[in-house]
Parts: sequence; structure tokens; C-alpha cells
Amino acid sequence: MTFKELGVTADRQLVNEIKEAKVDVRDSQEEFKIQRVPKIMVRNEDYLEEYFKPRELSIGPIHSADSSLFKKELKLKLAEYFITETHNTADGLLIFFKAGFKDIKKHFDKDIIMSCTDDELIRLVFLDGCAMLGFIHSYLFQGLNKFHISNRQAELIRQDLLLMENQVPFTVLHALTRYASCVTKYEWLIPQFVHENSIIPKDLLYVILDHKDSLFGKGNGTKRPDHILDLYRRILLTIPHDSHNCFDTLLSFFDSTFRYVFSRLRVLIGYVLACLGVMERFDTPTDDSKYMISRMHSFRNIQELKTAGIKLKPTYSLRRIFFHSRFFIAGQLSIPALVVDDSTERMLLNLVAYEMCLNKEQQATDSWVTSYVNLLDVLIDNEQDVKDLRAAGILQNHLSSDNEVAQLINRVGSNCFAPSKDTYEHVREKIEKHYRRKCAIWMAQVCQSNFSSPWTILALFAATAVLGLTAVQTYYAVNPKN
Repeated sequence: MTFKELGVTADRQLVNEIKEAKVDVRDSQEEFKIQRVPKIMVRNEDYLEEYFKPRELSIGPIHSADSSLFKKELKLKLAEYFITETHNTADGLLIFFKAGFKDIKKHFDKDIIMSCTDDELIRLVFLDGCAMLGFIHSYLFQGLNKFHISNRQAELIRQDLLLMENQVPFTVLHALTRYASCVTKYEWLIPQFVHENSIIPKDLLYVILDHKDSLFGKGNGTKRPDHILDLYRRILLTIPHDSHNCFDTLLSFFDSTFRYVFSRLRVLIGYVLACLGVMERFDTPTDDSKYMISRMHSFRNIQELKTAGIKLKPTYSLRRIFFHSRFFIAGQLSIPALVVDDSTERMLLNLVAYEMCLNKEQQATDSWVTSYVNLLDVLIDNEQDVKDLRAAGILQNHLSSDNEVAQLINRVGSNCFAPSKDTYEHVREKIEKHYRRKCAIWMAQVCQSNFSSPWTILALFAATAVLGLTAVQTYYAVNPKN
């Protein structure tokens, strides 16, 4: 290929083209706009596009040109149902709606609304918003039969409403519910719908009630969710009330005390040995060494963590991932539970894609789902890892086999790019430090070899009792009572 064919024909032309070229830099404070999934997510794998495209009903402008998904007749029926249920009229509600959303275009990326006028976009968003609320109301109150929507169609629409490219601004849905005659009832439709489709297996409705202001952006400087998918993500990050166990609290106290005493003794011994010239004083790890430990972990899956005596415990929020190393020997990894079914892969990929579209400041601090998927990908290699996570109550498998779950997690992880800052980097670092302790591995091997079943424990107690009785008998044989 010649330089002419490459388009470099003259110095002046090249200079002008360089001047005209602009780098698209996302401002660190820029608000999120409804947009397409980043091309990098689907660049190498064409099949991934199917995970971001609706299969039954399009919402918003991105897929509105597909007549097989737009389904105008169904949308009109759902919208009419919602408007009637809220004791409004279509023309009156549209007038109020248009008055409040004259700047509707600011909520969308300009590339997806170039062919739309303001009025066309407002009408589209109004129809889709009413149709969404009509479907959600009918879905929650078992009223889909009147629209001749089968269970299979309802399931597909349910998943479609949580896709990143299939959204309308949350402020639109909030405004439409505010026009309802019974505001409180319709204000809770969306969070209840999201809650029933959560990938975390716990009843979190009481959590939503306790955190409603932060979830919906009411006061405290929090903004409203960008759309339903954003609300879904916020609920996954909401922290439920933990039930406090007195034994665990006491154990943690003794553990922290032991760690403090051990660290002081370690420094003292190091100082004494350094003064005697026996060895250099113990130094704390540098930032570079900490970085290398966190980035170059040597553990590969759950099986290897088990060999180091690490136990697993489920939590119910993405903000609740911990690792505790008790007395430098026993370890416990607490990780959020996950329901794995035929919609989980689609849900995780869309949440990851949404986090990739956040501004730089948010990406540096809020890549929770992306970090969670990366951590699962590290921990799960095969079906035995899935089996252990199921036994610990962390995974609920609704697929046909554990091997399918392992493949699903690895597939999502391979298509999930590492965030600029891993939210759980400190957890990986703690696991790695524990995993490198030989004493922890030795103690775990001893426990697994000798205390893996109740029979071996009973045998140990029996042997101890026999030895004790033998010792007493011997003592009295040597020193008989007068």
C-alpha cells in the first residue's frame, strides 16, 4: 500500500487534518448520558452484542428503529393502562410532561438522537415511559393477561427493561409517577420491580425503605439515578443491617489484641537483633512491594484458598467484601452471594458496561460490579470451585450444572476490562499475605487431615481421655495412698 493510498498527499493537507482532529475527552465531572455500550466491549466478540440488545421490547431511541422491537400497539395499550390507573388523561399528562422536559436532549448522547427533533424525542420518551410503568404495574400485580403477554414474553421484557441501551431517564419515570393520584403507590413500583429481579438472594425491601433518600437522590447531596439500571446497581451497593454475633465480636477483639501485641513484639525483637548486629531491623513493606503483592497474586482459585485454611461466608452487598486472618492462622473471606440463572450473564455485562461509561472520577471510586466480577473470575476456575461456593451459601445455581456456572463467570470475566482502580485491591492483598504464610498452610493441612470428620475428632478425644486415665493410673501406682 502506497502513502498516497493511505491518504497522506501533501504537507499542508496533513497539517490541516491534524489541526481539525479533536480528542474526545470525557470531563471528570460530566453527567452520565444515555448512550450505546462502549465499542471496546463488543469489538472482538460479535455474539456479545446480543447481550446488550433487547429481545422483545425496545425502550428509548437507540433501538426504536427496529419495528420488531418497537411494538407500538403494545406500548399504546400499556401506556393507556397506566394513564387510566393514575386517573389522568393522555392529553393532559402530555402537556404537563412537555412543560417539564423542554431540555430532554441533555439526557442522551448526541450520537443517538441526531435524527430526532425535540418534539419527536419527547413523544417517544413519554410513550415509552408510560408503557414501562404500565408493564411494571401489570407485572407486579399479575395483570399481563389482559395484554396477551405470555410468561416467556414477560420474562424477556423484564430483562429488556434492565439493559443499558434500553432506557429512558429516571427523572422521566419519577415525573410520570408524581402525576399519579396515589403517588406513594406508584413511587414504589420501580424499586419493587428492581428488587424482585435482583441477583443478590436476599429480601432487601426493608433495606430500600431504610435507604430510600440515598437511593432516589433526595437530599444529602445525592443525585437521582440515571435510569432503572443505575437504581438496580445502587440497590446492590446498599448495606443491609448485619446481625451481630457476640462470639464473633469477642473473637475479633481477641484477634485485634493479639495482632497488636505481636506487632509490638516483632518490632522490639527486630530492634534488639539489629542492635546486637545479628540481623537488620524488620522494615515495613514499601508501597512498591504492596503493589506487587496485590497485582501478582499467587492464589488461583477457591481450592488453593481452602488449602491455606480460608473459609467462606456470604454477605448481601457489594460493599461488604472482607478478609479476616484470625491469629495469623485461620482466614475468612466474606463475599456477596449471587443468584446464577439464564439472565445473570446479561445483567452483569450491562452493569459492567454502565460503569465503563461513568466519568473518570466515578470510575476511580465506583467500579464495584467490575471489581466484583474480576474477583469472581480469579476465584472460580472449575466446577469444584462452584460447588464449594454453593456449599458456603455464596452461589445459588439455577443452571443445569456447576460447570456451566464456572464457564459463565470466566466468560464474563474475560470480557470485563480491569478498572483503573480495583475496589477490592486491599482484599486481594490481605488474601495474598495470608496465602504466603507457611504456618497457615501447615495448620490447615493438619486440620484437614486429622479433623475433617466428626469421627476423627471423637477418636482424638478418646485417645486423649485414655492417655489421661493412663497417666492418673500410673501416678497412683507409683504413689499409692496411705
